[in-house]
This record gives sequence, structure tokens and C-alpha cells, in this order.
Amino acid sequence: MTAQHANLHLASSKRHAVQLDGDPQGVVLQGKYARLRPLAQNDYGYFYDLSLSAENNARWRYRGTTPSPERFVTDLWSGVQAQFVIETPEPRQRAGLVVAYNADMANGTVYLAALVDNDHHRKVWPMEGILLFVDYLLQNWNFRKVYAETPEFCAAQFASGTGTFFEEEGRLTQHQFFQGKYWDHITYALTRERWQTHGKASLNSFSDMT
Repeated sequence: MTAQHANLHLASSKRHAVQLDGDPQGVVLQGKYARLRPLAQNDYGYFYDLSLSAENNARWRYRGTTPSPERFVTDLWSGVQAQFVIETPEPRQRAGLVVAYNADMANGTVYLAALVDNDHHRKVWPMEGILLFVDYLLQNWNFRKVYAETPEFCAAQFASGTGTFFEEEGRLTQHQFFQGKYWDHITYALTRERWQTHGKASLNSFSDMT
């Protein structure tokens, strides 16, 4: 590889920050705004509190229950293919968690979940972290579908991408009880083909923001 080719490769790697090095050592999980890093033991307390916060307790996995800290840590790694902490733009702080779980390698599917700190829910850049993670999953494993599950009362967060970025693939009607009524449980699917035609462009758009 010439010096010119190496420089071009480095520039490409920094564009949306999930490119493999020329001699693959791993994946750099760095976007223009968000950064992903591996989950560490000293993050457990932060995510325990975030999971059980009033805003997230009904949407995240516990659905109103309050697990012990020991059970929480066990659950945090159960069935996980990969997970990373989402960090804010500089100065770097924890802002959320992205998790790939229940991978079915034989059939090429995996589930994705994201937990975002309440202070950053309405900001744009956490989405860059989620898209970086999707790209990471599709670069490292031959998944053909990435699933996301949500109760109906949280479905509004998927509305802008339904029909273009992903599709509703399944619905359990009146499945979850919350605040006095039963809600549907919805499964969305992002295919590798849709990622290539729509998702990549969404990720790259963050590089063009000023």
C-alpha cells in the first residue's frame, strides 16, 4: 500500500468511524458526534438507575419490576452478542446503551435495543450512536435482519422510519398492561438491503452536519 493510498484510507475511516483498519485490528466506534465504547463494570450503577427511572421503567426490560443489583448485572449480559455505551460529544459522558441480543446465527437475525438517558431523548446525535452500532453488527456478522421490539405506547419513536428504513413485521395485540389498559407489542425489522439503500445514507448524513 502506498502512502497516498494509506492517507485516503484513513480519511475514509474517519468519515463515519466504523471502518476496519487496513490490516484489521478491530472497529473504531467513533462518529462525528457520538462515540461507542465497551460497557465496563463501573457503568453498572449508572445503568441500573437509568433502567429503573420513571421514564424508562415501563419501556425497558423490567416493565415496572425492580430487580436486585445482582440480578440486574446478570441480566445485563444474558444472551448478549455485543453492547456498547453511547457517549456524548465532547466532553464525553455516558448517555445510553445499545445492545444486540438473541442472535440466531443459523437464520441470520438479531435483536437490537437502545436505552438513552432522559436528558438526551430529544437530541439528534444519539441516533448516530445507534446507527454506528447497526453498521458494526452488519460488518461483523452476516445478519440479514435486525429486529427491534417495542410496546405500542412507545411506537411513535419509530414512526419516521417505518416503511422506508424498516418495516413492521409482527404485532401481538393487547399484549402488555400499562396505565390501565392493554397495549400491542410490535416487532420492527431492518433488512441488510434496506440498510444499504437507506441506513448507510442516514449514518453518513451526520458527517455532513455543521
